[in-house]
Formats: sequence, C-alpha cells, structure tokens
Amino acid sequence: MDSETEVILQAINDTAEDIWKEFDEDESGYLEREEFRKFCLKMSDALNLKKITEEVIDEMIIKFEGESGDKKISKDEMKQYLKDLYGIKD
Repeated sequence: MDSETEVILQAINDTAEDIWKEFDEDESGYLEREEFRKFCLKMSDALNLKKITEEVIDEMIIKFEGESGDKKISKDEMKQYLKDLYGIKD
C-alpha cells in the first residue's frame, strides 16, 4: 500500500470516529435514521448545499447500509462507502 493510500485510509478512519462521537447519540455503534438525518443536515449546511430532502436521506441510508438492509449504518459501512468513493480496494 502506498503512502497516499495510507493517508486517505487514516483520514477515513478518523472521520468515521468523529462522526460517531458527534452523531451516535445513543452510543449503539450505529447511526439510526434520525442520527443519520442530523449528520446529513449538518453536512449540507456546512457545504452550503440546498437542504436535503427526507427521500434523499432514505436513499442515502440504503446506499450506505449495503446488503444488510437493517436501516442503520455501521462505522464499517460508512468506511467502506468512503473507500469506494476514493477507489480504494481492500
């Protein structure tokens, strides 16, 4: 693994930890829909994007959760989504 990939992986891990510290309010280890909704709304505000609709939030949950279909997002699912975004293969 090259050093650039290692830096990206560390940033992904750090980002996931920060997201969970702030948004996993019940400390379940997952972001349930309402917690994920708060995350999405904060991100759209921070990036000066138009407000995300409830339908888009539901679509994003489906993308993040992958094959589990459990309507909640684990840290590993979030990390995998981010790795896919950066084209990093395990």
